[in-house]
Amino acid sequence: MSDFNLNEVIINAQKGNKECLGQLINYYDGYIKKFIKLFNLTAVQEEEVYNSAIIGLMTALDNFNVSRGLKLNTYATGFIKKEIVEFIKKEVLPSNFKIFDEKANKEITFMSLDAEIDMDNSSIPMLVKNTVGIEDSVEDKIFIDELLSPFAEKEWIKDIYFNGSTVKQIAEEKKVSKSFIYRKKREIFDYIRKEVAVNDYAILN
Repeated sequence: MSDFNLNEVIINAQKGNKECLGQLINYYDGYIKKFIKLFNLTAVQEEEVYNSAIIGLMTALDNFNVSRGLKLNTYATGFIKKEIVEFIKKEVLPSNFKIFDEKANKEITFMSLDAEIDMDNSSIPMLVKNTVGIEDSVEDKIFIDELLSPFAEKEWIKDIYFNGSTVKQIAEEKKVSKSFIYRKKREIFDYIRKEVAVNDYAILN
């Protein structure tokens, strides 16, 4: 589907064309499912939250203006995330999580929402692996590019985790220290966890 045709579908869907609305949902189906994967829910919860994510997409659609030159999926991400978080607050946290551990006198980390970041190259971080999956589609590349877009070093991360490059190779090629790359890796993955994986209690309130 070309950008021109996609914009046409978006405009017609905004006018209430059900066929175009269905095409739009189908077009972003993969994007939404990959986004849901970031929250590390059970298979059943993923199916249940999908409808909430679609509501987020529809809310974004109602407010979207194609003339501004933005991508709908980029614009819709915040709306989709909000609906998913609301679902988690209402349907997941009450039965599965404690908010405060009185014995330890601290808040409990929501482990099922907080994917561990394994900095060992022998194991691709599940957070990024779940985002990109095993396919090498244009949609996958767009999705990961958007996740890493705030960082000038995003190509380093993609080379390490998806092209098989080592930290040593990147350090030598870019003429930087290995510790600098490790620090950037941690910074980038902490950002993804905070902005997308909802590991921060404040985001849930």
